[in-house]
Amino acid sequence: MSRLTFFTVSVPSRHPAKLQAYDELNHRYRPEYVDPKLWELQLHAWSIMAGEDDNGRPIINPSVESLKWTIEKEVSFKKEFSRGLSVTMFKTTVQVPEPGEYDITLEINLKNGAKEKSTRKYRLRDFLIVSLGDSFASGEGNPDVPAVPSPDQKALCKATTPLLVIRNLKDSVRKFIKGLGDNVKDKIEEGIPLIGKIGVAGINNIENIHEFIQDTTRSLKDAVIDVLRDFEAVFVEGVKEFGNWIGIGSGGSTDNINIHAAGWQERFAHRSYRSGHSLAAKEVETESLYGADRITFLSFARSGSEIEDGLLGPRTIDPDLLGTDFLDAADIDGWTGNRGQIEEAKDTLQSRRIDALIITVSVNDLGFSSLTSDSILYEKGEKRKELMDATEKKIIKDLPKSFERLNTAVKTKLNPRKVFITEYPINVFKEIETQGACGVLGVKDGRPILGDGFFDLSTSDAKGMGKLGRELNGKIKEAANKFGWVFIDGLVAGFDGHGYCAGQPYFVSAEESCRDQGDFEGMLHPNASGHEVTRDCIAKVLRRELLAPEERWLQPVLHVMMR
Repeated sequence: MSRLTFFTVSVPSRHPAKLQAYDELNHRYRPEYVDPKLWELQLHAWSIMAGEDDNGRPIINPSVESLKWTIEKEVSFKKEFSRGLSVTMFKTTVQVPEPGEYDITLEINLKNGAKEKSTRKYRLRDFLIVSLGDSFASGEGNPDVPAVPSPDQKALCKATTPLLVIRNLKDSVRKFIKGLGDNVKDKIEEGIPLIGKIGVAGINNIENIHEFIQDTTRSLKDAVIDVLRDFEAVFVEGVKEFGNWIGIGSGGSTDNINIHAAGWQERFAHRSYRSGHSLAAKEVETESLYGADRITFLSFARSGSEIEDGLLGPRTIDPDLLGTDFLDAADIDGWTGNRGQIEEAKDTLQSRRIDALIITVSVNDLGFSSLTSDSILYEKGEKRKELMDATEKKIIKDLPKSFERLNTAVKTKLNPRKVFITEYPINVFKEIETQGACGVLGVKDGRPILGDGFFDLSTSDAKGMGKLGRELNGKIKEAANKFGWVFIDGLVAGFDGHGYCAGQPYFVSAEESCRDQGDFEGMLHPNASGHEVTRDCIAKVLRRELLAPEERWLQPVLHVMMR
């Protein structure tokens, strides 16, 4: 190859975050992203540059007169174009109609009448990867744009547990009630988001919230100050509205004009581009002199999803969490037409076939979702033990049947080339098994660490949940073997030693969730470090099972031909 005809080819990433591929207003991926009609190649004839002038503009080699590019794909496509002498002639962009193998030729016309030419084979591949699943797959706890709370809200987050704040408020807010005037119940109801915040406060319906506030006696501000003093935090005043506290991340009084709520790819699903699944899609994109692998990535994961309520059908909230006034609001996926993820994916893809379907689901089927009133995490004592015993029976008896129905739906409605399913990082409570719980999880000498406590997770509870996790991963692996799915492991090992109470946890804390996304739904989910582990585990398997070329290319020199 002549020194003047060396060139490179690059292809822009197809990660949806880069291309703004998701339409937030209409809650869907843009059709032109899902099934593109054109792919862009960026061509650079670097070797005709002779440096830069004093203003940083390229200097073209004085022997060069013009250049010509030819891009061919067998008999189906051919495009030629020339570039005359200019400071930008060394770079250009061309659009090709499809992935595949192209012959790219650069011809340099010299001022002395001579020509120099070289051709290189370049292979472009674009794989469609689809992710279905629950909060682990959606990136719960890791919003794309973390919230910036007001100082008052930061103080409340510093208190860590909403139950502790509520305990300190029991004698507090008569003045607040008087200030609301008429229709107190309706005003409280309007200030409380539907998902999670009521459940995480341990209050099951609007009537109980109303009764709770009516029983208070001291001012809200004084109660918050007491909490801050208890935690040796900064003395902060100015909490104005109880409703704004419940909706942390979207209200409060402050001089900071940059305050904002958390931002998500899809806010109704708490779906983030920062999930390990999304990061893996970006990680496996590769580029070299001789080709590029690009990933079209579509995630339909929704926090709180189960196999039945989430994948096969829409999610629902247990009406007991909402009170009798909300019995008609159990379905919460109206934003997507009350479709399950499989139907949403099918409608989105139209005729394009999935190359790799990644599934992460089943933990919520066993009673860990915040969308149910009898969540294992929110119950305590004998009730928790009863639920854990019932969960073990579900794993053995019911979960295999749910996987059967999932497999049938995946095959008949999506028909992907390959299906992958992940294990769960089940060691979230491992340190508690030996050293006891910490923070909002904790009990000490049989009593909660924080006031009235919240989760009151004992060493016995932690061991029991660890056992359930191992049994769950075992059933997931059995399903993978039975249906020919590829099992993605390594997560348990990667998270080992980094549970919620570890020195370097890979899970979101209560305070972090409160601060970064304005609620407590993110706690106990993988944090950024945890999603990096998830990314690496998924990417490793995708490279092996999906991206490995069908046949190994010869040495690159054989793909460069002089003409």
